[in-house]
Amino acid sequence: MKRYYLPVLIICLLFSASVLGDEGMWMPHQMKMLNLKSLGLQMDPDELYKKDGTGLMSAVVHLGGGTGEFVSKEGLILTNHHVAFGALQRASDPEHDYIQDGFTAWDKSEEIPAQGYIADVLIGYEEITKRIESVLKSDMSYRERHDAIEKREKELIAEAEKAGPDIRCRIASMYSGNKYYLFSFKRLKDIRIVYAPPRDLGNFGGDIDNWMWPRHTCDFSFLRAYVSKKNIGVDFDKDNVPYKPKSIFKIAREGLKEGDFTFVMGYPGRTYRNYTVSELLFDIKRMDKGIDDRKEVIAFFENASAKSKAVEIKYAGKIKGLNNGLKNYLGKIEGMEKVDLIGKKKAIEQAFVDWLKQDSNRYLKYGTVLADIETFMKKYTARYWKQQYLNSVLSSYYGSTLLSQAHLIYRMVEEREKPDMEREQTYQERNISRLKQRIKLAERGYDIKTDQEFLSLILTKYADYKSDELPSSLRALVADKSAAEIEEFVAKLYSGSKMADPDYRLSLTDKSKKELLDVGDPMIE
Repeated sequence: MKRYYLPVLIICLLFSASVLGDEGMWMPHQMKMLNLKSLGLQMDPDELYKKDGTGLMSAVVHLGGGTGEFVSKEGLILTNHHVAFGALQRASDPEHDYIQDGFTAWDKSEEIPAQGYIADVLIGYEEITKRIESVLKSDMSYRERHDAIEKREKELIAEAEKAGPDIRCRIASMYSGNKYYLFSFKRLKDIRIVYAPPRDLGNFGGDIDNWMWPRHTCDFSFLRAYVSKKNIGVDFDKDNVPYKPKSIFKIAREGLKEGDFTFVMGYPGRTYRNYTVSELLFDIKRMDKGIDDRKEVIAFFENASAKSKAVEIKYAGKIKGLNNGLKNYLGKIEGMEKVDLIGKKKAIEQAFVDWLKQDSNRYLKYGTVLADIETFMKKYTARYWKQQYLNSVLSSYYGSTLLSQAHLIYRMVEEREKPDMEREQTYQERNISRLKQRIKLAERGYDIKTDQEFLSLILTKYADYKSDELPSSLRALVADKSAAEIEEFVAKLYSGSKMADPDYRLSLTDKSKKELLDVGDPMIE
């Protein structure tokens, strides 16, 4: 058992380091190239990542939408309060409001399931660029390249997951598709809540300090991972035992001092630092609209939550997530304006153009790159917003939960009629149990009356949009309809559907496409 002592552990970005002002993002195997000891690292850099699973990175776990770390040899996971918030919300009801009151398990027998949570523990990874590129040909269209890469990825993942029943793999493209890496994880599916502070502490001050430093909130919770007695990641079972990680963190008693070496390790999305001006301007517009949309949605659900404790609990996770994204966007916009990011990007592009002009062959080859990207972004923008408007109706996060469930069921049935390796990756057999779990857990996160009112609100808003702004399928629903007509349409949709019954929804997933359509449920239709 290896123990690692750090002044403090901050979970923020994947394989990321901030070294005395020398900021950047690195993968674990690259850390040894940074001469970290001379910058203040007191441990052996080779201990950061080891292929046998005993390195520091193996103590960091991926919790779906967040990061955590093992802090005991009994599978105890420390994570953020907001990362564990969804588990608290799903476990709560008006009689047991763990969101507001917090939760404490005084021994292992009192721990409760963190419904829907999994913990992926990194086993190792390898570069597979050549194995991906081996299926590509120079005369392929973009679509043919996409399909060939996707097919190859599914083959490599299927091959790697034969290593064990709880091994899960994913492939990530790095550096805009110039490198591909296959990551292997041990998936732990029995996760339980050990401790979470009351909301007044865990979310102290709301989102004012969110995405800021220093924090003034008790933004932490404890979970625990369990496995079978054979050390296999399986679903919840009373006979399961705590997982024993190969590496753990131990928080040091001394805090940080000015100038101390720090770095953070975790699982982020991606970086957009290489965006051109046209891409940046698109992103700013996207975030500006995202800010307005989030404020509108938050206001709707907060108003609905004020009328009922049960509704408040069901939408607490969604409201928290929306506020999290809202603060992120507001901070980014403020930061971009503060440093004049657009002006800096324009200066970088001008320097690039000046460099091109120094060589006629260079200019001939790359002279239209920026203009080509700008032309593409104009086309992409129109398509992007149409897709977003459709997603806002079908998304369980921004749209109707029940309509989203109908869409998920339809896609599952449609894809399952194909051979497994020809399906979209989301709907392959390896993911079906998780999809069915999503259908079951939907009950913990919506109220049918609120869901119906929200869909009416969205469709009524889109009725005021210009017809060419909307995708044809959405336009057909709202064109030339008054608010009263849309409300009547939505009311009939909900009254005529049985989607509110989770057992009914699950039963539909095993039907053929023809059988599903023969059911005649208006939401499926």
